[in-house]
Amino acid sequence: MSTHPVVADRALDRAVDRAVAAAPPARRLAVVPPPAPPREEAGAPSEPSGPAVPRARTAPAPGDEPLLPVVGGEEQVPLVTGGTARYANLDVAASAPALCWVADHVERVLPLYASVHRGAGYASQVSTAVLEGARDVVGGFVGARADDVVVWTRSTTDALAVLAGCVPDGGSVLVLDLEHHANLLPWRTQGHRGVTSRVVEAAPTLEGTLAVLADALAAEPTSLLAVTGASNVTGEELPLRRLADLAHAAGARLAVDAAQLAPHRAVDVARDGVDWVALSGHKLYAPFGAGALVGRRAGPPRRGLRRRRDGRPRVVLPRGGVLAGLRRHRSDGRDH
Repeated sequence: MSTHPVVADRALDRAVDRAVAAAPPARRLAVVPPPAPPREEAGAPSEPSGPAVPRARTAPAPGDEPLLPVVGGEEQVPLVTGGTARYANLDVAASAPALCWVADHVERVLPLYASVHRGAGYASQVSTAVLEGARDVVGGFVGARADDVVVWTRSTTDALAVLAGCVPDGGSVLVLDLEHHANLLPWRTQGHRGVTSRVVEAAPTLEGTLAVLADALAAEPTSLLAVTGASNVTGEELPLRRLADLAHAAGARLAVDAAQLAPHRAVDVARDGVDWVALSGHKLYAPFGAGALVGRRAGPPRRGLRRRRDGRPRVVLPRGGVLAGLRRHRSDGRDH
């Protein structure tokens, strides 16, 4: 079953708590929140006027507020007519503000940020525990199967680009014409490997669209059916279970762009038979620059995970400039 964002955030807190509990007692104070500042005494001078300094917001207990509190929810902004008013964010569908619980958690963990899986120090161990604990949280949030993997990406677009790199050479991807560009462009970048991307026109009705997809899947072998879970334009939701059945019956697998779906509906890939789901943190009231691809370990069918001619798996993401630079230095015979 999917997990509510607040429950997910608390589960992540528990991951930090477990890492802290395993640390030497002398170091446990490092992640204890600092004491609250002393209250201002009556008659004491007030703070000087000037630009407001951002402060961590402690969210009220669930149930005390009709909506989950977000960072900036009480922000006052200037009006063109003069004066100020509380800011009304009408662009949440594009990028949502962070939940106060999320911001507080990031502030709590940030002092212990360090390299993950590469350090023996206390901060590295805590960061590693938080990272791996977050995989469990995100996997639970989308109802992942026990053997599914959670791959961190920068966004939904980045997640689908990673999956595009795993489509087998000569494979075929089927999409609808109502997709966001995040689910249209990544597949087109693989043409040099013989990967084709077929776009079919959605019908005026849902049943008609399902029939069009069934015909397209039957017309030629398809590696992957990639669809949006909810349209970013119309808000229309597609029946994922039925789409999964169509894809699997044709020997294909199903990938879902859940950027707009995950913030508003429960996602359960195991229940619906979805093979991969991609989502963005900034649509889910989390910090920017975070996303995930959740799903099966094996790539789309027909030829399996893309491989080199020598049989070794091909790297999907390009190597870092540091490694490339080291190789150049070594080939030139210079020190490294």
